[in-house]
Amino acid sequence: MDKQVHVEIEALEALRRALLGASSNIKGALARFQREIVRTQQWLSERVAFWEREVHRRQTELDQAQAALARCLASGTRDPKTGAYISPPCTAERRWVAAATQKLNQAQRELEHVRAWKRRVDEAVSQYSVQANAFDRKVASDLPNAAAFLAGCIRDLHTYAASSDIAASPPDVPSPNLNDSFPGLTTSSSTLPPRPQSGRPQSGQSAATGPSRVSGTGGSQLPLQEVNIDKIDLSSSPVTSSQDFHKVSYQEMVEGLQKWQNVVAPAVAQGADGDYFSQLDATLGHDYAHGYRRIYDAFYGQDCIKLEQVGDRFIVINGYHRLFVARKLGITALPAQIVKRR
Repeated sequence: MDKQVHVEIEALEALRRALLGASSNIKGALARFQREIVRTQQWLSERVAFWEREVHRRQTELDQAQAALARCLASGTRDPKTGAYISPPCTAERRWVAAATQKLNQAQRELEHVRAWKRRVDEAVSQYSVQANAFDRKVASDLPNAAAFLAGCIRDLHTYAASSDIAASPPDVPSPNLNDSFPGLTTSSSTLPPRPQSGRPQSGQSAATGPSRVSGTGGSQLPLQEVNIDKIDLSSSPVTSSQDFHKVSYQEMVEGLQKWQNVVAPAVAQGADGDYFSQLDATLGHDYAHGYRRIYDAFYGQDCIKLEQVGDRFIVINGYHRLFVARKLGITALPAQIVKRR
């Protein structure tokens, strides 16, 4: 093998393993930090409960001391000559009341202090959780996807080397084995599915050139064409804000469009079908709800965006939510099935 090609392959392989290792390390660090957060919140909750009990107990003690002082003061006598009431000193009872008051005040201050800290920690954790969850989703998808892409590049380099007679029989390059970096993850296959060949029929032709045949679910074929979103009439769309997402959340829809744009659409353009993404999900350990096959089905399967063409404009039959998010993300065109034409 040519030395330069060999060095490039080694560098790409090192980067691929580093990406998978970084993904595992990041997820481990996030999990450890989350456990510390939970322990801290539990400890603060226990301190709040402790000082609440102390306030109640010390209030009861103060009530008892004040009752004892009142009884003592009521036990005085009257001067037989003048008739004046002689109050007893009640020194012990007065000291008891003073001490009980001081203890109660201390417990109330401690309770107020720990409650304030608990509020601050809960607010900080709430803000952190939003960012950490978003980061965790990125790590769970983007780094393995990048590693899978590098594995394809490595395979292509070996293919190039073989076709150029640089190497007589280049070894097979394994796709990312996620079990190396995610010990708890098991997959049905240790290698990614073969990269689709660019010679297969492509999808995503413009509306001006007519529909293209794109794989639907399984082996079925759906006539789809790429439609410019600016030509779609959204004036009567029931989706006007992120609050109008119910069946699928707005954030989940955003992530789905990003997966379509970054991974699914480029692969489909090279001929990938539903089976390819099913194998990819199995390799990456994704279930259907969080995998690429679901994204493929949403844009190229039976539940794809459906439009009715009226002249050079389009009316939405199905897909308002996807179109809303696509415009927010700056996507200019999407594949769609033209159901009727007038």
